[in-house]
Amino acid sequence: MVLKSLVTVVLASIHVGFSPMPSDTDLRAAFCLGALKDVQPIPLESFPEQFKDDVGRLNNQVAVSRERLQAYLLPKLEYLDPAALAVAAEQGRRAAQRAEAQAGQCLNKPNGEITECMRDNLQVSDCREAKFLPF
Repeated sequence: MVLKSLVTVVLASIHVGFSPMPSDTDLRAAFCLGALKDVQPIPLESFPEQFKDDVGRLNNQVAVSRERLQAYLLPKLEYLDPAALAVAAEQGRRAAQRAEAQAGQCLNKPNGEITECMRDNLQVSDCREAKFLPF
């Protein structure tokens, strides 16, 4: 929904003119919304009983962070540069795709290469908590 709103605002702003640039927090929120856009709750049925609480907490954490990110960013869509927000959201979406594709491969790397390999995964993981938001 937010990504669709970003695209709509980008198209509308072409006719309006100048919009202020988003702050680092605004861009990070857009990045995280893009990263979490396609994240679906993990089905609890596929896990043994001892892991269901942890998986349930993870599902809840993603849902709450997505709501917080939207609450932070949606009111700002009217006046911030929509192109910058759309680019950040797209970068987040791509980082999430890379993180998912690389997750298994990274574990097979030597220790020195794991950090670089897991960069996208770490960025997306930070989005799950969204601790950078002011609320």
